[in-house]
Amino acid sequence: NWVSSNWVATSNLSAGGELPFDYTGTQSIYEAVTTNYSLGDKDKDDPCDDLKECLEKMVATEDNPLMLTLGNTISDILDYPIQLSDYITIQGGAGNTDLSINNGRRAFVGHNLKSGTINNLKITNENEDGDGGGFHFIRSNVTLDNVHIHGCRKSNDEGGAIYISNSNFENSGQLVLKNSTIENSRAKMGGGVY
Repeated sequence: NWVSSNWVATSNLSAGGELPFDYTGTQSIYEAVTTNYSLGDKDKDDPCDDLKECLEKMVATEDNPLMLTLGNTISDILDYPIQLSDYITIQGGAGNTDLSINNGRRAFVGHNLKSGTINNLKITNENEDGDGGGFHFIRSNVTLDNVHIHGCRKSNDEGGAIYISNSNFENSGQLVLKNSTIENSRAKMGGGVY
C-alpha cells in the first residue's frame, strides 16, 4: 500500500513492493529533518507537528542516525499505521510514552529496514472488534527495547502484537526484543508474535 505523502520517483520501483527499495538518490517533496528532534519541545517554527509527519520528513543514514524523542503521551489523532524509517530511533519518555490505537490498524509497519529502534513505548490497542495490531515487519532489522504491547488483536490474521515476514532468506531481517512485554494480545495464529 502506497501512501501518497511517501511517493518518490525512481526507475527501479517494482510493482507490489516485493524487491528491496533503495532510497539512495531520491528526493523528498518536504523540507528534510536531518538532526535529532524532540516532539516535546514544539513551537510554531518546527519542521513537523506529530510523530507520523516527523518520520516522513526525517532523513537518516547509517553514518548519520537520528533520534526522535517523544513526550510522555501522544495525544494527537494519528493515521495508523505509521511507516518506520531507516536509522531512526524513536525514544519514548522516561516513564514510557503511551500510544493508544483505536482504529483497528497496526501501530507501526517496517519494510526492508536496515536498522530501526524503538525505546520506552507502551502500545495499547483495545479494539474489541478484533482487528488491531502492534507491529508488522517485513525483512527488517528492528530492536524494541522497553516496549510494552497490550490488547492487540487480529481475529482473522496472524501476529496480534507483532507480525514478522522474512520470506526472502537472502534479505531476511532480525527482531530483537529487550526488556519488553506482550500482554492480552491474540490472533488466529501467534497472538503475541508470528
